[in-house]
Amino acid sequence: MSTSSLHVVVHSRGSVVRARVAGKLDAATVRVFLDAIEPLAEGARQVVLDCEALEFCDSTGLRSFVVVRNRIGVPGALTLDRPSDELRRLLEITGLTGFLDE
Repeated sequence: MSTSSLHVVVHSRGSVVRARVAGKLDAATVRVFLDAIEPLAEGARQVVLDCEALEFCDSTGLRSFVVVRNRIGVPGALTLDRPSDELRRLLEITGLTGFLDE
């Protein structure tokens, strides 16, 4: 996988969207993430992002999580599944742990 590579595989069933995010989520790849998730998030009741294969996430990536969560419009409707310890620390440092469910 190249350093600027991001892969998003989305499965939508009714009002629940599940997506596997793999690679690096940063300024170079955030548009790939948002293009895959945003259109489905508007009609979703719940979005679950499987972050197990997410190798890196910077502040741009965190902002994209907030954009998606706001697009859904329901508190607790965005869940980050299997975040790495590094991503958990980043969420804690930025105060987003409560905003984005884990």
